[in-house]
Amino acid sequence: MARAEVAVARPGPARGLPLAALAALSALGAGCEGPSCLRGECRTPCPAVAFACDLTEVTVGRVADLGPGAIPTGGQGGAGDLVLRNAQVHAVIAALDAPGDLATTGGYIIDLAPTGGRDDVTAIYQLAGILPEDTFSYRTVELTQEPERAAITVRGSLDGWPEVEVVTHYELGPCDPGVRMRSELWNGSRDPIALTVADGAHWGNRRVAPYAPLPGEGYLHPELDLLELTALWNEADYAAGAAAAPGAPAYGIVACSAARLAGVHDLEVSATGTALEVVRPGQSVVFERLLVAAGGVAIDRATGPAAATDVLLGAQAQLRGQPTPRLVSGRIEAGGLGFGGDSRRASIAVEAGAGTTATPLTAVVPAADGTFTVSAPSDRPLTLTVWSFGRPVATVPVPIDTVDVGVIPVPAPALAQLRVDRTAEVGPPSPTEALVVLHPADEATRAAVTGTFHGLWQACAPWLGPPHGASPACNRVLVDPAGTDVEVPAGRYQVFATIGPAGSLARTEVTLIAGETTPITLTVSPLALTPPGWISADLHVHGQASFDASIPDDDRVRSFVAAGVEVIAATDHDAIADYANAVARLGVADRVTVLGGLETTPLLPFLDVPGADLPRVIGHFNFWPLTPVPSAPRGGAPWDERLEPGALFDRMAPLLPEHGVRMLNHPWAAPQTGRDLGYLRAIEFDPCAPIPEDPGDLTASNNALLQRRPGGGARNGDWDVIEILNNAGVDEWARARPLWFALLSQGFAAPGAGNSDSHGLSDAQLGWARTWVALDRPVGQPLDVAAFDRALKDGQIVAGTGVFVHVRVGPPAGATRGPGRTPYVPASGDVLIVDVYAPPWVPVTEVRLATSRGTRVIAGGADLTSPADPFAPTAATLRYHGELALADQIDRDDWIVVEAGLPAPLMGDLDGDHVVDTSDNNGDGVVDRRDVEAGEDVGPLHTPPDPIDPADPRWPMTRVVPLGYPIGVASPIFIDRAGDGWQAPGLAGC
Repeated sequence: MARAEVAVARPGPARGLPLAALAALSALGAGCEGPSCLRGECRTPCPAVAFACDLTEVTVGRVADLGPGAIPTGGQGGAGDLVLRNAQVHAVIAALDAPGDLATTGGYIIDLAPTGGRDDVTAIYQLAGILPEDTFSYRTVELTQEPERAAITVRGSLDGWPEVEVVTHYELGPCDPGVRMRSELWNGSRDPIALTVADGAHWGNRRVAPYAPLPGEGYLHPELDLLELTALWNEADYAAGAAAAPGAPAYGIVACSAARLAGVHDLEVSATGTALEVVRPGQSVVFERLLVAAGGVAIDRATGPAAATDVLLGAQAQLRGQPTPRLVSGRIEAGGLGFGGDSRRASIAVEAGAGTTATPLTAVVPAADGTFTVSAPSDRPLTLTVWSFGRPVATVPVPIDTVDVGVIPVPAPALAQLRVDRTAEVGPPSPTEALVVLHPADEATRAAVTGTFHGLWQACAPWLGPPHGASPACNRVLVDPAGTDVEVPAGRYQVFATIGPAGSLARTEVTLIAGETTPITLTVSPLALTPPGWISADLHVHGQASFDASIPDDDRVRSFVAAGVEVIAATDHDAIADYANAVARLGVADRVTVLGGLETTPLLPFLDVPGADLPRVIGHFNFWPLTPVPSAPRGGAPWDERLEPGALFDRMAPLLPEHGVRMLNHPWAAPQTGRDLGYLRAIEFDPCAPIPEDPGDLTASNNALLQRRPGGGARNGDWDVIEILNNAGVDEWARARPLWFALLSQGFAAPGAGNSDSHGLSDAQLGWARTWVALDRPVGQPLDVAAFDRALKDGQIVAGTGVFVHVRVGPPAGATRGPGRTPYVPASGDVLIVDVYAPPWVPVTEVRLATSRGTRVIAGGADLTSPADPFAPTAATLRYHGELALADQIDRDDWIVVEAGLPAPLMGDLDGDHVVDTSDNNGDGVVDRRDVEAGEDVGPLHTPPDPIDPADPRWPMTRVVPLGYPIGVASPIFIDRAGDGWQAPGLAGC
């Protein structure tokens, strides 16, 4: 969901440094000797590194001028961007007028791939410090095309320091396997400045896994703490990384202008460059490096970070005068057959030395036939650790004089042939798309199959594949109607199948034996979860166009169909996409409608919030429907930085149709890496304080910021919809609920939607939460998008995690109406009719009615139906029906919201901002300081963990929806008590 700033060291007058540190650092700022790009004398970077080949191709030019293939597969480049390419590596540099990520102008790398391979880069940009104003901001660009080289040179200054001049030179020769780069910075100010020159690489947390050859690291890195960067800023011989997916490219960087590479690494970002130094007025810093993209073209060759580190070690030997690296080869076998081609089957950690003193060097994924070859220092013994299905299963010492380790056997998996059938009203069941989830059936199996990717990301049992990539991911498998085969570690399992809440939950138990094939068929039945005339939607979904998602587009679309969601808003971060090609490839346009959309994701802090110490960003907003423009930066998404919400709405308005939707996402989500995710939290909105009419009245709270019109058009509070349920848990709902109710009570009538915010198969379950929209859709007819959006904006919706709350108001035996923005004028004898629906495997024990004056339980216990068998294929879904006299609920103009599900878990507000922040984490029945994590002021706040006892009501649900918590919320019905126009009731106090 969130992007992060690459943080190294903030430029600033060195007068702020201790005298001892200034003296030590000033010796490093020695200026720039020899040819300088700043003086127009750009030489070929890294001249000590040479590569030989028979190739002659090397090209530079604009994407629009180079025709098909100008952008690598999966790339983001637009028509105006610049290409630097030879037969081995393919780079795209953003046009100067195309800023992105933390880069305030173009001139940074937007795509990087081995030629013919895939791009996995979000952005690689230059920076000098921790703040956005410390990024390189380019104003001019030069292209050079010569027979033996092609180059792009960009010049400018630091974004917030115009007197500090910068230049970056990108160059390729015909034989180069990576881009040669030189960046220079010249301090033209009158003050000494502490800085670095570094490349920031935004990995996104769920895609490329950075690899650092440092003791105790490799794939694992210290937690990124912006306040402890000095301690985290370490030196290494090189840095590398690769996604844990078949065919993924590997990236690597080695310094040419220094003996080692300084930097910091995190799953979100890496920053690599020069050591921190003080640069005095008139002095310069130079950083030359080789940036490699390799491998990833086919699975018949070994991949992983080693595809890049093989090149880096060879370059390092030339740069440092070291011995030529040796090549170590071998073969992984399972059951006597070659076993590789995928990090699920085998991924080998290569370390120098052994035991606790070993230093990670690289990692390699064997080719499909199990063979691998990896470069390593020739003067050090090695240790190879083979990981298979997320577990280290073999360790092989490699003496200095060994180059072939022979065959390394690993345990053979079982093969499960999965099929899911769907019952029909007439005739036999037919095969269907579904999500299948495997769980160990006993503790012995759990202990034997729990795994991770080299200790990275979450643990899964069983670990069938990297949790954020293609199916199978974690312990989850997308099953097609034709059936799906999946390799599974041997053991005893419970296997579950789901088609979403509008279907039964199937389960079976199997024992899988290594080397054997076991057919597994599960049968699900469709259930009537809603009355006719409702359409299900998930309006906050991410795929590969987002920097923090790596699920392939085809699997993303398959997950829509498997979850039974009819409408999807594709809302990738700062990129407009619509999955149209995948929908067409899979032939599912009659099953799901995908609306092109966007989640604006600002990264540059600028907003001065009264009472806050540091500037902030405005959090995330979704917009749809939007049409992708492939030739434009970010698919046509506008630049969204340094805008308040009202100005952002004004900027988006020309791109949206009349019925277009603006949604405030996760309004109180916690910041990530110093970036606000929710606008109401960013401005410290107080749900117990009024919202003044005067946008400048900030005396009592910051709530008046909602009334501001920063662009002269829309107000900051003019979103159409607010996301009240984000993912399947209860934590975001617990935060959003008081905010939404406070807004409703003061006339901000935006309805509440529920969405998954899914980025893959295991981070958040697609369709959990979801939004149901009241709209009749004739069978076989395409969705009327305009009517859908209008009904949504009008509040004719229900949000839920498997619980549908159907609310109507009117006479007991006459026409009724449901939620919507148009106020209802009651008549004598009117009733509020409430029906609650849920599948038998989603527990519902309570129904609540909320108004501006508070919340009360209107049904519980014996008032509700509780199915005896949660796995029953044909159980009734109506769990509660009630009719309440409307006059007993409302005695003035007000709003009514009806909720159902389980009672909220115990949570507390320890910081006094009127929003819950801490759970009963020690289970003593009280929320107090004893529940707060060490070193924190409050928290954590979380959904209760998944139960392990099958008798727990949440157990069936959480087998397929991790951290699922049953919630259903109907958007408000506004009651105009006297028929004289609805008046907001105001706050009733806290």
